Amino acid sequence: DKGRAVVLVEVSEPFYIYLFPIARYDISRPEKAIWGIGGYHRNFRGRAARLSISGWSGFNKGAYVSHYDPWYSLGGGFSLSWLGYYADTELRGSSGENYRRELYRFGVTARRRMLDISYIGIGLYWEERSSVADFYTLSETSRDRLLISNITFEANNRNYIYYPTAGYLVRLTLEGNRMIDIKHVFYRERVDLRKYQRLGNFIIAGRIWAESSQRDLPYYRLISLSRTNIRADGNFGVGGWMAIASNLECRFNLISKRYFSLSKVPIAGQYLYNMQFSTEGLFFIDAGLSRYKRDNKDIDQEIWAWGCGLQFQLPYVETIHTLMSWRSENKLSNPSYLARVGVTF
Repeated sequence: DKGRAVVLVEVSEPFYIYLFPIARYDISRPEKAIWGIGGYHRNFRGRAARLSISGWSGFNKGAYVSHYDPWYSLGGGFSLSWLGYYADTELRGSSGENYRRELYRFGVTARRRMLDISYIGIGLYWEERSSVADFYTLSETSRDRLLISNITFEANNRNYIYYPTAGYLVRLTLEGNRMIDIKHVFYRERVDLRKYQRLGNFIIAGRIWAESSQRDLPYYRLISLSRTNIRADGNFGVGGWMAIASNLECRFNLISKRYFSLSKVPIAGQYLYNMQFSTEGLFFIDAGLSRYKRDNKDIDQEIWAWGCGLQFQLPYVETIHTLMSWRSENKLSNPSYLARVGVTF
């Protein structure tokens, strides 16, 4: 209008209290059913503080509570978080025999922002693990108690936390574990590098993850690959003193991101506003190597996997992805299927 423009900015706040069920049921093993409930508040006391509480019972029992304050009032640029966790779960030994194990954990982490995209965090945790399985603990009482401290450096300039399409993430962690009842200390180092690059209508995403230790590790701290690193079913081994994984993924739009509103719904209409939806396809290839000792010799286990899938960006849930994958030893007629909340990386 005569060289002028009118810009209308609409600000909408999503609903911030979530309740969700926790359930697992196998029709062939109904005695191992698990049931529970959880709650999540993503703006507890305002300023994006988050509170999460959940509990479950049945064959496995557990409880979890955590609080994260990203704008802690002790000066500018500080954040503080804490968590408490209890679990009573099944443990299967290499002989096939089943045992029970218990875990108690409580910890606090403080972070100091260095620049707009980086921070240093220091965490302090207390942990107790117990089981009658003779291979599980290092102490003769079948109960290990540990003090755990870690320091983490992170630089993160990804353009979007839930579905990044550009930028990078660097996360370096050094963890020290001191056992209270016996004189034993062990360390673990972890590296997580991620990079995202848009090439026309495609997004190329890559990740390198590695973890290692130079001391004797208890069974529950052995380092191994899992489905969070290699996206396939199958045996990942009991773990050892080192593991490394690399991931390469190509993502592309099938249904471009769009927004819709249901503002006329009574009471809840103000929270059903500007809700996003999109669908992306992806192809990926994963490779992993874990190393463990047997008869004082290092043994390597290599795992390869590849596949394809769909990702759905949804209101409130953020992202759900489904995958069909194969390991190198699988036939094409025998893929594995995975479904998860959130992107893999």
